[in-house]
Amino acid sequence: MSDLDNNLNIDCPAAVTVSLNNNLIKDSVASDDRTTGSAWGGGIYNGGGTLYMYDSTVKNNQVVLEANYDRARGLGGGIYNSADGKMEIYRSTIDGNLVDASKVSSIISGLGGGIYNRGSLTMVASTITNNRQIHFQENHAGYQYSLYNGSAIVSEGVLSNTILDGVTVAYNEVGRNLEYPNEFSYA
Repeated sequence: MSDLDNNLNIDCPAAVTVSLNNNLIKDSVASDDRTTGSAWGGGIYNGGGTLYMYDSTVKNNQVVLEANYDRARGLGGGIYNSADGKMEIYRSTIDGNLVDASKVSSIISGLGGGIYNRGSLTMVASTITNNRQIHFQENHAGYQYSLYNGSAIVSEGVLSNTILDGVTVAYNEVGRNLEYPNEFSYA
């Protein structure tokens, strides 16, 4: 297995096709850009291309928002898939990823500890476990949460663009704020 770690984030731009086979994408951090206060895709950012992932692991990646900007967004601790993106994930694990927006008071702050999907996502025979999202506010009107209130996967809009076949989802967490650890809800 090839290791891609320590802030080596996979970026798949528009009109590009990337295949990951037997890779470990771990320990990367996407931090807010200090202009908009937003960050996306701690381990993988698909900005509109086509990404195929086979027998791989996306583990212990983070999106961390430090600055309290209005409308700051931290999306996809493990993976962010943009509206024009297409992702197919086979026999892979999304584990231990985090979106930490506990310092941000934006209405839409931290979503999708494991995966934030706006495009086309297909997952087959895969596992999504131990992912977390921590956000300051609980009001996320206008978004459709799927799979344990969004700690595993958030799919913006309708769920018809997300296909899960033989996917195990377990032990993902959603929390309001790090200062209140007893308020976590467990899946």
